[in-house]
Amino acid sequence: MTTNYPTAPPSYTGPTNKISTATPDEEAAQPLLNSRAGPSAGFGGYYDQPDAGDVPDDFKYDFSGMGPWLFGGLIAMMMTGLVGIFIPFSHTMDLIYAIGGTLLFSGYIVYDTYIINKRLSPDEYIMGAISLYLDFINLFISILRLLNNAQEN
Repeated sequence: MTTNYPTAPPSYTGPTNKISTATPDEEAAQPLLNSRAGPSAGFGGYYDQPDAGDVPDDFKYDFSGMGPWLFGGLIAMMMTGLVGIFIPFSHTMDLIYAIGGTLLFSGYIVYDTYIINKRLSPDEYIMGAISLYLDFINLFISILRLLNNAQEN
C-alpha cells in the first residue's frame, strides 16, 4: 500500500483559512500566472490579437533596387565625413550631413528588412539581424546629431 504525500508541507494562504501544498515560491508566483501582469499589461491586450506583430509575406514594392543607391549614399557620407575631419563643417553643412544620415539609414532599415524577409535563408538571419541592428544604431546617432544642431540654434 502506497501513500501519496504532498510534495511540500502545507502552508497557510491567508484569511481564507485554506491550506495549500504549494511551495512559497509557487505561491509568490501564482498572482503573476493568473493575472495579465507582464509586458502586455499596459497595452490592454494588444498582444493577444492573433495577427499582432506579424510581418506581411508580400511587400507592395520591391526594395531590392535600393541597395546600390544606398551604398553610393553611404560612400558619399563617408567621404564627406573624411573631409569634415580636416575641414570643419559649418553649422548648415553639419545639419545637412545629419539629415542625410537620417534619411540614408532610414532607407537602409527598409532595405535590410526587405532583404531579411525575402532573400535570406534561415542560416543567414543572424547576419541580417546584425545588419539591421547597425542600421538602428547609425540612425540613432544621426538623430542625435540632428537634435544637437537644433539645440545649438
